[in-house]
Amino acid sequence: MFSNLRSLIFKLDPETAHSLAIKSLKFNFAPNILDEDKNNPLFKTKLFNRNLENPIGIAAGFDKNAEVYNSLFKLGFGFVEVGTVTPLQQYGNPKPRVFRLVEDEALINRLGFNNFGSKNVLDRIKSKKQIGLLGVNIGPNKDTKDRNGDYIKCLKTFCEVADYITINISSPNTEDLRSFHDEFKLDELTNSIKTYYYHLIIELPHVNPLPKAARTTMSPCLIFPSSQASVKAIGIEPAVVFPYFWILLKTLSSERPNFFCIN
Repeated sequence: MFSNLRSLIFKLDPETAHSLAIKSLKFNFAPNILDEDKNNPLFKTKLFNRNLENPIGIAAGFDKNAEVYNSLFKLGFGFVEVGTVTPLQQYGNPKPRVFRLVEDEALINRLGFNNFGSKNVLDRIKSKKQIGLLGVNIGPNKDTKDRNGDYIKCLKTFCEVADYITINISSPNTEDLRSFHDEFKLDELTNSIKTYYYHLIIELPHVNPLPKAARTTMSPCLIFPSSQASVKAIGIEPAVVFPYFWILLKTLSSERPNFFCIN
């Protein structure tokens, strides 16, 4: 099917083509291509105490504003991560900001956390219950004076609706975001998360399960023991750490499958 549409799609600006894909999924123009294999035991897997139809998920960056996550589940993905979402709406980087590498069959993404803001995304998720494992990827606003505070705001916003939360500290498209790879800044962030988590248990005892574990993905060139030690400070046991790959980590409690992630 894609081969028939490729010539048309490639006549469009890549960001426009992305918007068209979102609209197509909204109106169910995309077929449920994996329905015939949906119940195949070969694909079934368990992730963070949740049974999944298959282990293939879609990363944050596609459904930035939680518009089509259920359509993506119907398309066949085992789990979906929306975002990156910031506390307040922001435009992102100036256009053009998405570039095709046709010969490499790849894209360069310089979007920069463009999204409608946490309240808008929260309302959308509340209005449309997810039919699969749904993650929310969160980040700070570009012009914020308190990045740690922005992460905490988003954690509080999504803790009752997300199946897991990813804390994005690896995007190269937000200036100085990767400074969190520094041992001391990462320590400060993880301590803030730890403090907030224990407050959350007291403030929202009805939330069950609570986010309880983490995934860590950093640039391969920035994998240091000190960084992994910082993540361990909130009860996380890092495994292999690479960008854009799902890493299974030790949970804080086997009774509650939800979890925080650091990305």
